[in-house]
Amino acid sequence: MDIDTRFILAVGVILSVTFFSEASSSLASNESGRSSSFHEQVEPILIRHCLECHGADQKGGLDLRTRATAIEGGESGPSFEPGDPDASLLFEYISSEEMPPEEPLEAEQIAVIKQWIADGATYPDQPLDPFKYTTDQ
Repeated sequence: MDIDTRFILAVGVILSVTFFSEASSSLASNESGRSSSFHEQVEPILIRHCLECHGADQKGGLDLRTRATAIEGGESGPSFEPGDPDASLLFEYISSEEMPPEEPLEAEQIAVIKQWIADGATYPDQPLDPFKYTTDQ
């Protein structure tokens, strides 16, 4: 192998390592952003507007405290399809203002939930704490 070929191969390796390193960093940053977005936007909506009925009480058999129980859903079926808000009962119920029944979500909150489902409906590792926004910690 001559010196030109080795140089071209070396440059190719360096560019490949750089590309994959940046892509990996971008993916990690995006996941971190999703987690941050969940805690800042989605979690308060779920806790303040949904968990009173769909937490420990599990009205309709629905428990929204964890991703697994939320996806499993309740008596009406799975509550959402990660990545597809239009196929999600949760989105259907909140966008039609059927849920929450006494005080429907605002348009901005509905948009947050729609985007969250579209992005894959991430959840934290621990179940949501229904008292997080109602008591001092």
